[in-house]
Amino acid sequence: MAAASGGSVSMVFTDIESSTQLLLSLRERYVEALELHRRVLRRAWTAYEGKEMGTEGDSFFVVFDDPSAAVHACLQAQRELATQEWPARRPVRVRMGVHTGNPMPHGDGFVGADVDLAARVSAAAHGGQIVLTRASFEPVAPLPEVRGRGTDLGWHRLRGFPDPVHLYQLSVPGQKSQFPPLKTLGARASLPVDAGPLLGRDADLEALAALISEPLTCLTLTGPGGVGKTRLAVALAARVSIEFPDGVFFLPLATVATADGLWRGLIEALGVPGEPTTRSGFLERLAQQRALVVLDNLEQIVDGPEAVSGLLAGAPSLGVIATSRRRLHVRGEREYVVAPLGVPAGDDAETLNASPAVELFCQHARTARAGFTLTDENASDVAEICRRLDGLPLAIEIVARRSRVMSSGVLLRQVTDALDVVDPLVGRPLRQQTLRRAVGWSYDLLTPREQATFRCLAVLVAGGSVEACSAVAGVDDPQDVFADVESLVEASLVLVDDDALGEPRVHMLQTVRAFAGSLLEGSGEADGARRRQAEYLLRLATDFWSSRGTPDTPAKRQRLQMESANLRATLAWALDPASATRSAQDARLGVRLAAHLGSFWFGIGAFAEGRAWLLRALDVDTGEPTPERAALLCSASEFLGPADDQRRPALEEAVAISCALGDPRLESEALAALARQATDAHEFDRADQLARESATLASAHRDWNRLWGALQAETFLELERGDYSKALAVLTRARTVAGNAGNELGFIVAEAWSVMCLAYLDRVAEATDRLVDMVRAAPAVEQPLWMLNVLCAGAHVCALLHDHARAARLAGAYWAALKRAGDVLDADAEEEWLRETSLATARTALGSQRWAAAAAEGERLTTTDALAEAALAGTGDAGRHGRT
Repeated sequence: MAAASGGSVSMVFTDIESSTQLLLSLRERYVEALELHRRVLRRAWTAYEGKEMGTEGDSFFVVFDDPSAAVHACLQAQRELATQEWPARRPVRVRMGVHTGNPMPHGDGFVGADVDLAARVSAAAHGGQIVLTRASFEPVAPLPEVRGRGTDLGWHRLRGFPDPVHLYQLSVPGQKSQFPPLKTLGARASLPVDAGPLLGRDADLEALAALISEPLTCLTLTGPGGVGKTRLAVALAARVSIEFPDGVFFLPLATVATADGLWRGLIEALGVPGEPTTRSGFLERLAQQRALVVLDNLEQIVDGPEAVSGLLAGAPSLGVIATSRRRLHVRGEREYVVAPLGVPAGDDAETLNASPAVELFCQHARTARAGFTLTDENASDVAEICRRLDGLPLAIEIVARRSRVMSSGVLLRQVTDALDVVDPLVGRPLRQQTLRRAVGWSYDLLTPREQATFRCLAVLVAGGSVEACSAVAGVDDPQDVFADVESLVEASLVLVDDDALGEPRVHMLQTVRAFAGSLLEGSGEADGARRRQAEYLLRLATDFWSSRGTPDTPAKRQRLQMESANLRATLAWALDPASATRSAQDARLGVRLAAHLGSFWFGIGAFAEGRAWLLRALDVDTGEPTPERAALLCSASEFLGPADDQRRPALEEAVAISCALGDPRLESEALAALARQATDAHEFDRADQLARESATLASAHRDWNRLWGALQAETFLELERGDYSKALAVLTRARTVAGNAGNELGFIVAEAWSVMCLAYLDRVAEATDRLVDMVRAAPAVEQPLWMLNVLCAGAHVCALLHDHARAARLAGAYWAALKRAGDVLDADAEEEWLRETSLATARTALGSQRWAAAAAEGERLTTTDALAEAALAGTGDAGRHGRT
């Protein structure tokens, strides 16, 4: 052996766990088991050129030239031991300890502290376990057979050795990897080994380290399952271990159900063999120590917080880091909510490289398929996978490891099934082997009522207010659902933040919502929850509809905008003609909802979306003469092209229904819409009569919003006739009506058209000043429809001021904005618009080629730059960037 000449050797000690009990159980067959055990081990020692230094009873002492040979021999031995047919089917479990050092030669053997240390390491292990010192583990850690299978067991005190020893466990593929704490005098740092670098957590570690540096009692890391609480807690404990001279201890509690089990685990991990094991004796000894204990997965222990409170009271110098899906509520506790990893906002290389979620995906994809790299072809798929998985580390790791058999594109298409993808990683706790189990672990801890609320919240695809949660859950008292939401937040199953109006909004991670949705569908409660959501959203839409043209309109529009995704999901369910479970009542809910959203979609510039839903609602509607049908027909007509043959009959039906129902307000609205259709058809006398009838009805009932609509119809008529003076007079009245009613959007639209009328009347200085005032109002308005009107007015003013290039840029920006909104446009419509307005002169002056180039430049302008162009109306190209 090399040690004879002064080199190091690797020493292996083994023996059978509980050999006395095995002897009493097998009796005369024990010899048979012992001999079979010896044959298996000796085959392994021989295969790797190990030399037996001593064999006594059921133990072996074997030396090898290097750690690699020793480790391979132990792995082979444990694999073969697990496959043997043992007498009476009583398996023989062998514990193994490995240490590499420089023992002193003595006769045919070795003596010295290194030999004793190897023996102590073996004695501390359990049957089936391979335990190594750092001197043996580090040289073999990079080997493919070892990589990812090592667990850092931390620093341990061994009898007869004054200094702690750093120990590791090596797992055998396919065999047990979880063992009780080592039988040592106590671990100084029994932390699990990291599977790889901790990504995207630098800021978290800094913040947590700052908390630890203050007087610490209990620091609880909370967050949803799979977010990485354990890894962060372990990294934090390792970072601050120097501040705890009496040791850092890690106690996994996933399989512990009671406070008694927690106490037993604490005593086993922190206690000293031979000393009192009663709780009071344990606390008395621990009270004198400055140690840190990591309590991992506390949430399922109902009386766990009381046990932690008793631990802290009995050992005030002890520091506790707890991981839990809910806070403990013990005295002196500090909670730190662990968020998912940051996901990329875009798909460009710089954004992707800065995303820890993408980096984590690539790290695990490379372990599954050597040579995996982020390329131009797969980058957008990887980014979208990370976004759909909410940056949840467990989800990303599980999906990324499927890269061995699937491309990123296929993974993206199948990521919705990620809940049930099984993680192939050996040693992963059962609760984290699939996302469904990880989330289900928290769900199972809820009360039946909390579980029911959780399932129903799955229909809120964009989250919702507490009122929305109460509605979909079918809970009459919002305080009851508020208590349920608090419990769900505590369980890290939902998140709460402030919405744009400063009110609390409840939402779920996509992966958690997918789990809740699967439970909801399986419970038979799905249609009921969706029906209640539709009724809630209808109340919001009706409230907005009735408030149109009032000071409350912007806030109510903003509330509906926050519900856009929920509105889409609800309409898709209610208006699905192929649904087997949707009832006629549900379909009518969808029709009523769409009917009350027309002005909302128009106001936010969502022309394509509004048109699609309204036409779909018309297809589903029964055709009965209801107020909803009349409103639906009026709304749909606003989204149809000027030449669409459906407009006139739809609006005539709306007028007939409103007359039959005796609803003058609805009739006024339908008449105004019909007047605009007549104007588009160049039936000017008919349009004039319809607009006046609409205005008379609205005035009689002091309905200022519908009066503004009638005046708008009259304005369009006069603009088509080319009577700009009369149009300006109507617009002046419309501005007054809108201002008195608090109709902000109506006022702005009237002002924009007034600017164009002033420009056509050669009052260009006045038009320019009012246009600049509109641009300055931009930060306070933030409405797409207002933006469109400003750009349109700006283009006409610039054309009349002979600022031709700027007119072209603003026309291009206006046309691009219309297309983005989904308006019904084509090249012929654009040409007609250019030919019949003042823009025709500007295009002629520039020439078709220069006009097209400037318009294309305008199409690429941002909102800010387009407004800056409008504010510079009339300054010419030379002043383009010189005036604000």
